[in-house]
Amino acid sequence: MSTPPVQPSNGNESAPSTTVPQYGQGTPQAPVYGQGTPQAPVYGQGTPQAPYASPYGSGEPTGPQTIPAQVELSFKMILAAGILSAISSLVLAFTGAPYLTQIFEEAFAAQDQPVPANFSTGIAGTMMIGGIVGAIMSLGLYALVAFPVRKGKNWARILGTVFAVISVFSLFTGLFAFGALYGLMQVIVILLGIAAMVLLYLKPNAPYFSKAPRIINQ
Repeated sequence: MSTPPVQPSNGNESAPSTTVPQYGQGTPQAPVYGQGTPQAPVYGQGTPQAPYASPYGSGEPTGPQTIPAQVELSFKMILAAGILSAISSLVLAFTGAPYLTQIFEEAFAAQDQPVPANFSTGIAGTMMIGGIVGAIMSLGLYALVAFPVRKGKNWARILGTVFAVISVFSLFTGLFAFGALYGLMQVIVILLGIAAMVLLYLKPNAPYFSKAPRIINQ
């Protein structure tokens, strides 16, 4: 058996060469972060956030939400005092003119001066207007204290206390100068107001008027 002769190379044929692949062509690429691979969790997306606890409280009343029985009773007593005060003002408007006229006539007589004409008529008209205005003001002032107190407003409790203290001094004035009926009604009004304020300051009612500090936005 003979071996085929080896053909000489004429230089035109080239040996097979290995092509180096370019980066990104035909070869697996390195994974790009976020594409095809799990991303690192972003804070606040898909994960529960821990609730922020305010050091200043929730802004809600610390006391009970229901109206205490003694506060409700005080509310009714203040309203009753206001209504009775308005009625006494109307009583003064219709019956107080003769008493006031007598006081002025005695003052004129002490100075040896005559009483002016139509003086009593002017006194009666003034008392009428003053009594009606006084009745309206009484209802307004007592309502200004009563309804906020029922809602647990501490400023209303303080305001009612100031009114009660001032009314005590009127006990030592001439409440009965305008008649026994008016004087008696005024005494009842004053005692009702003082008793209502005392109820509001009893220890079981103190939490109802205390408030938590407000939330401060930082």
